[in-house]
Amino acid sequence: MAVCRKKRCRRVRNSQKRDIDDKRGENVMENLKPETRAGVLVEALPYLQDYYGKIVVVKYGGNAMINEELKQAVIRDIVLLNLVGIKVVLVHGGGETGDRAEGEKADHAD
Repeated sequence: MAVCRKKRCRRVRNSQKRDIDDKRGENVMENLKPETRAGVLVEALPYLQDYYGKIVVVKYGGNAMINEELKQAVIRDIVLLNLVGIKVVLVHGGGETGDRAEGEKADHAD
């Protein structure tokens, strides 16, 4: 989940990355050590509480749309957010197509 913006959370995520990297393509949380899993949940809880019942917009594009593993991870995260009461709106990242459309809008605005 990408709701954690503090340096402290990044440090925790980076330290847990070693546990996660070995298990690509599997349900990552199931394969974590119990203390690592607890750490992830403890770090996430304040954010889950803050965002409960709110709408969160997720921009989805780039490699996450191409890479099958990333697609699955994004969908799992969106389902999890929904299950804990966070309403997710998924929007297309746009990429080059979106950039072109923005340019066309700007041309027509003149």
